[in-house]
This record gives sequence, structure tokens and C-alpha cells, in this order.
Amino acid sequence: MPRSPRGERAGAPAPTPTSTRQAIHNGECLPTNTQRQVGVVTAVIDGDTIAVEIDGTKYVVRYIGIDSPESTSDAFAEEASNQNKALVLGKTVTLITDTSEVDRYDRLLRYVTVDDVFVNEALVRLGMAVAVSYPPDTACLNTFRHGLSPRHAPIRTACQQPMNR
Repeated sequence: MPRSPRGERAGAPAPTPTSTRQAIHNGECLPTNTQRQVGVVTAVIDGDTIAVEIDGTKYVVRYIGIDSPESTSDAFAEEASNQNKALVLGKTVTLITDTSEVDRYDRLLRYVTVDDVFVNEALVRLGMAVAVSYPPDTACLNTFRHGLSPRHAPIRTACQQPMNR
């Protein structure tokens, strides 16, 4: 049977284009039917907050479902911030919405991935943050709770202060 210039059989239906998402380590919980945005991280504010530029506009992004020590209150805060910098600073990230768009401080609430790394989950697994529940944004809460490491005892103490979201 004759073939087209692309090597397809003449008369055969054209292949259906498909969109594939890169597999994200421990990212099975990530919502698939919500908004995704791509941006570049311009600054790391602390262990759970970054500044991102999306289409020329800068936004502050708060990671959903985790809490790290505040930069003014704890010795672990600098370590968490440095780990966050190593993961995302200067890199192109994908921001994934759960349910809420912003918190009461007008920060975007997002799950963040870079390459095949689920940043929120990695910070918990590495002992830099703890899992916290802020309904209705709870799609990955169980993933974060399963990722807790033995290092979390001091982090839990540092994060026990109620955080205003």
C-alpha cells in the first residue's frame, strides 16, 4: 500500500495528537482538571513561599498543604529556605491550582512542580516542612502526611504557631 511522505499508509486515518504530562514523582494526587500555569521563580521568600513571573507579571505563590518554619522564628527556617532555593530558584515551574485561587494575603495558592519534582511533597519528605490541612485545598494532604520523615519533630514544633492563610 502506498505511503505518505510521513511514512503513513495512504488512506489510513491520521494519528490522533495526544498530550502527555511528564510523570511527577509522588504527584499522583495532583488535580488534573484545574488550571496550570508556567512561570519562572524570581525569588524564594521562605520555605513555603516563592515569587514567580508569569507572562511578565510577578506573583507571590504560597505552596498548598505544607508549612515550614517562619524565617524570623526558627533555626530550621534558613535550612528550609535554602532547600527551597536549591529546588526552584531561577527555574521554570508549573503551578497547579487545587480549589482556591488565592489566600487572604492575595498570594496564589498552588502545588508546584519543576521537571519531575513535586516541590511541595519534596519539602515535606526532606524534613523542611510539615503537612497541614487548609480546606478546601486538600487533594494532596494524604500524600504529604505519608511523606513525613523522622526529621519532622523539630519542624513540627517550629510550625505549631497557627498560621494565617
